[in-house]
Amino acid sequence: MVARESAHDGMQRYHHLMDATGKFLYDGDCAFCQRCAQFLERRAHAEVKILPWQSENLSVLGIDKADCEYAVQWVAIGEPISAGPDAISQVLRHSPRWWWRAVGSVLSWRVVRPLAWPVYEFIARHRHRIPVGSGRCAVPPR
Repeated sequence: MVARESAHDGMQRYHHLMDATGKFLYDGDCAFCQRCAQFLERRAHAEVKILPWQSENLSVLGIDKADCEYAVQWVAIGEPISAGPDAISQVLRHSPRWWWRAVGSVLSWRVVRPLAWPVYEFIARHRHRIPVGSGRCAVPPR
């Protein structure tokens, strides 16, 4: 008989894996996503962990594989999980540079969010056609 992990043990493990700033998860198999993640690391200097989702234990973080294949993810203690442009907004708001924080804030505005999602989804659907992309970048249908 296998012992089941209690909710308390699961939360302890969750807190152990997370840090105060959070994690931004992208598709490590996609060249375009890798380039975007590198850009965020080099330019925004966000004080978060930017990692391929394939390197993380998703069940511990409360995310499933299909969500990660569909969009980038933001996970932080005490915050709801965010995806797509909302996740990008979170990363930018953790930058020490005021202009990146401003861009991140604008992305979260109520009038911008409905526009940001269709743009994000269009780019995600066509990322395999972008010059740095490859066939592995294709998003599976949802």
